[in-house]
Amino acid sequence: MAKKRGQVASGGGAAGLVAIIAGLIILYILFLPPAEREELLGEDGDNGGDNNGEEDINILLSETPGRLDYLKGDVFEIDIPSFNIYKTTSAKEIENYNPFIVRDGWFDKKTKELTFVIDDLDNVDDVLFSFLAKIRKGVLKIDLNENLIFESSVNTLNVEPIRLKNMYLKEGENTLKLSVSGVGALFWRTNEYSLENAKVVGDITDISRQKTRNVFILEAWKYKNLEKATLKFNPNCVQDKVGILDVLINDRNVFSGVPDCGMLNKYPIPISALDAGTNDVVFKTNKGVYLIDQIKIKIELEELTQPVYYFELSEKEMKNVTDEKADVNLTLYFVDDEENKELDLNVNGHMIRVDQEEAEYSKKINSWVEEGNNYIKLKPLKTIDIVKLEVKLIERDDED
Repeated sequence: MAKKRGQVASGGGAAGLVAIIAGLIILYILFLPPAEREELLGEDGDNGGDNNGEEDINILLSETPGRLDYLKGDVFEIDIPSFNIYKTTSAKEIENYNPFIVRDGWFDKKTKELTFVIDDLDNVDDVLFSFLAKIRKGVLKIDLNENLIFESSVNTLNVEPIRLKNMYLKEGENTLKLSVSGVGALFWRTNEYSLENAKVVGDITDISRQKTRNVFILEAWKYKNLEKATLKFNPNCVQDKVGILDVLINDRNVFSGVPDCGMLNKYPIPISALDAGTNDVVFKTNKGVYLIDQIKIKIELEELTQPVYYFELSEKEMKNVTDEKADVNLTLYFVDDEENKELDLNVNGHMIRVDQEEAEYSKKINSWVEEGNNYIKLKPLKTIDIVKLEVKLIERDDED
């Protein structure tokens, strides 16, 4: 009998342990988050088959189309205003001086310093110093910036102009120093020069209108779809009197040469030379006068693709739609920018026009779907932003 009592006690202990473990499992399940508890227990949230009017939804398609650009045409021309550019060189007076005298004697010695300014040494050439010598006694010496450039007797009133070599000139202030030779032992004499109409002249190149800069805008969506770009312009010029014309877009040289004067010139623009947004275009020449007009940037775009999305309906799902046990709903979610949304929806060849300001559009498309593959094609009628495109299979309530 003692053995039986032991067995009974052992059986009772095992049952108690099972009860404790079961209780712990129940507590664990109770304290799980609802979603995890439903997943663990295989629940579908319908409280034993009564869904309280909630729909059973199967998402057939979910996409994020993003921005869809609208294209009225695939060729655009950007106009740039006409302008003149030129680089001309002409003789100009740099400085002129009042009459003066230089002399050298035992009892009287006088030199003269004349200054003149060169603003841009690179664009000055053939600089000359000229004067009239009314009185001419002795040897006249002329220094340019402390470099001797003339030392000679003058025997005529009209002196041949003296060239001021570029190697002795400098940008900014330059100095001419004039003096006359001494008389030696002849103390009663004085060497003297009386100079009038003294001036410095030179060939000055005007580069102030050597180039011109314009800007044009290339919208981001056009840049994104850019296939080809062409520069067109008509240069009015004299063919043998003009020099090289350079055209730069964003500092990239797209043409360099002498264009055909009086006719429309066309040159390709590398797409890599262009930017989305603001672009610079510079025309410049090294010689002659150009009137540049009829300037256009021709933009050719790739054909914009209209996005197409696909979804499938099984035989069973299609039967439910046909038997009116389920609906197929198409929904578009737009960026809520209060702008009008315009596009055409093509569902298996059936067209729907969307034209609204609201941020959401929904349409039941039961009669347009079919078993197997289905497609939806989006054709924007203006640039729009679509956050999401969804197609849902929604099972109807039994009471419906």
